[in-house]
Amino acid sequence: MLGRWFSVEEIAEYLGVSKDTVYEWISKRQMPAHRVGRFWKFKAD
Repeated sequence: MLGRWFSVEEIAEYLGVSKDTVYEWISKRQMPAHRVGRFWKFKAD
């Protein structure tokens, strides 16, 4: 699982929160994320 890139749906499931919560954390800069085109990607580590 380490080194893998997660989508918003996958990271929300992994953390046990909703997708809306993930987007809120991104907008408040409380969660590191990388924009790839129009998608957000996350590193598990």
